[in-house]
Amino acid sequence: MRFPKLIASALVAGSLAVGGVALARSDSFSRDSDATQFAACDEAKGDETSETKRLKMSEIIKLLSAQGYSDFREIEREGRNYEVEARDSEGRWMELYVDASSGDVIKMEEDD
Repeated sequence: MRFPKLIASALVAGSLAVGGVALARSDSFSRDSDATQFAACDEAKGDETSETKRLKMSEIIKLLSAQGYSDFREIEREGRNYEVEARDSEGRWMELYVDASSGDVIKMEEDD
């Protein structure tokens, strides 16, 4: 009777470990963060080879910070762009769509 419980426990532990690794490699953030946390994520992913250079998340944060955005609570890749949630200089939460190669804000809308 004890042997099946031991096997079940080992399977559950293994599943949790694999799930934790999958979560750790996620491209999105949904908590308050600063540029150093995004930089750590960039380094963990390594360099990607593509025809066009893609700015790192930490570089996007620095560019947006220079434009007056702050309190970044989410940043994720959406194809060739980044989707970023941050506060603008007036304190409103904004959803920004940023070109990953140039860092230009393509579209912005007030976040609910």
